[in-house]
Amino acid sequence: MFFVKITKEKISDAVKNFLNKNACSIKDISINLISEKIFTDKKQYTVEICKKRNFKNSFSFTEDDKNKIKIIIDKILRDMYFKNFEINIYQEQNYNFLKIKTNGKDGLLIGKNGQNIYSFQYLLSIIIAQELKKHIPLIVDIDSYYEKHIVYLIKKIKTIAEKLINEKDEYLTELLPPNERKIIHEEIAKFDSLKTFSVGKETYKKVVITSLL
Repeated sequence: MFFVKITKEKISDAVKNFLNKNACSIKDISINLISEKIFTDKKQYTVEICKKRNFKNSFSFTEDDKNKIKIIIDKILRDMYFKNFEINIYQEQNYNFLKIKTNGKDGLLIGKNGQNIYSFQYLLSIIIAQELKKHIPLIVDIDSYYEKHIVYLIKKIKTIAEKLINEKDEYLTELLPPNERKIIHEEIAKFDSLKTFSVGKETYKKVVITSLL
C-alpha cells in the first residue's frame, strides 16, 4: 500500500490535493493523521493518504469469544472493586452491545459527562484485541446511557453542520467508535454542501466534517 504524506493547514485541503492528483473519491481513500501542530494563529496537520484495499472488516464473534469477553470484563470489574454486577453481551442492528448493571453504582462507571464509560469502552477494545487477536468493538451501555448519548450526539452534529454551512471550515471530532462515526456520516449526508471522512488506522477514529470539499 503506497502512502502519500501531505502537510496542510486543513486536513480537507490535504485530502482535496490527493483527490485531484489521483482522480478518485473520498470513499476510495484511507487517511491517517500523523501530527497536529498548533501555532498562535493557525494549525498544521500532516496526514498520510492512500487508496483503500478492497476488503471488508468483520466484527462478528463466536459464543466462545463471548464467554472469553465476559471473563475479561468480570476480572476488570472485580479489580475495580465492583460486586453484584450483571454482564450481558448481545447483537442488535449489526452492533455488539455490552450491557452492565451494577448494585447502585452505575454512576461511577459512567462518570461525569460519560468520561468513565468512554475510557472503559476504549480500554476494553484494546484488551479484547490483545487477548482474542482480533477487533471486536463493543458498545458499552450502562443505565440506558447509550440511547441518551446518541440523542445528544445527533443534536451536537446538527449544530456543527449549521455553523459549517455558513463558513468555509472543518471540524475534527475526538476518537470515536464505528457506530458513532456511522451516525455522523449519515446525519451530515443530509446536507448537500458538507462532506465527512474518517481519519485513523485503528477501530477508533476521528471524523472530519467539512465544507471545504
